[in-house]
Amino acid sequence: MEQNHYFNIESPHRPYTQSLDATPGTFPPLNALRGNAPETNVKGKWPCESGGKWVQTEDHRGEEGYVDGEHTTIKDVGPLPTGWSTTPPGPTEEEKIEQRCAEIIARFAQIDADSVRPLRAIARGEATEADQEKLAALDAEAEALRLELVSLADHIDT
Repeated sequence: MEQNHYFNIESPHRPYTQSLDATPGTFPPLNALRGNAPETNVKGKWPCESGGKWVQTEDHRGEEGYVDGEHTTIKDVGPLPTGWSTTPPGPTEEEKIEQRCAEIIARFAQIDADSVRPLRAIARGEATEADQEKLAALDAEAEALRLELVSLADHIDT
């Protein structure tokens, strides 16, 4: 028996949807072709109606990626959208600043911890030159980090 091979007339690429038996002696509906069934086992392709015949069209349905940085799942047949990438977008400038601020705050905590032994030695009057140098280096690093934090805060405010 002859079959109608249906396509989605609402989709811009008009992809094949199903085949059903045709009523003998009738014309196919507007959303179907008669004749040979479309080939549906071509890897990465799907048959679509074009000009009254079946053509193989790119099929990326189900693939996940990013379009201009936004997570996207391909839902229709056709070529990949403009701006497509499988690489996730990098952090925004604001996210980079927030991450750096968190790193600085964590480093402040480490500087405080590293300062305890030299400060105790100084308080007991037992500090060596190495203790003095270590404390001076930690103070200088902390000051540089404070200035960087102020600079980053200025970027957030603008």
